[in-house]
Amino acid sequence: MILAAWEQGVGSCWVGTFDEEKIKQMINAPPDFAVLSLIALGYPSKHTKGLRRKKRKALSEVASEETFGRKPSL
Repeated sequence: MILAAWEQGVGSCWVGTFDEEKIKQMINAPPDFAVLSLIALGYPSKHTKGLRRKKRKALSEVASEETFGRKPSL
């Protein structure tokens, strides 16, 4: 859902820490339902356009394949 939102130009943030009972009250959820996570959605500010590009390390610098330290074959 987060990737699909980004593809449509919508920003998102996965939220894993919240007051579950308060959220259940807000959305009128049955008592036996569990709220596991939330996703906040919104349009990014026009002022953040230049901040989208991050300098990232190559996958081979941050990942291992099958065993620790073995560089991925990608």
